[in-house]
Amino acid sequence: MKAMLFLTATLAMTAVAAPVAAKDDHSGKDAKEKLICKTDGATGSRIRKNRVCKTEEEWREFYANTKKNVDEYTSKQSGYAPPGQNPLGGS
Repeated sequence: MKAMLFLTATLAMTAVAAPVAAKDDHSGKDAKEKLICKTDGATGSRIRKNRVCKTEEEWREFYANTKKNVDEYTSKQSGYAPPGQNPLGGS
């Protein structure tokens, strides 16, 4: 239960974090290489903030991996698995 609450809170913080455009230090690169920085609260602190900068493609990959991990975790907890998958994670 605590793990699920922690996971939900972490996802909520990353979803709420407002994207901030970073300085484009890569003058010769195209728009897809532009960095997008997001700031979220550090776990266990009300003051400290974490700033993470990634390209648009890296953010897409990050959110896809996060969604995949959450889906796997919740399907194991509920005992439900999409057709063709073992709910216990084995082959």
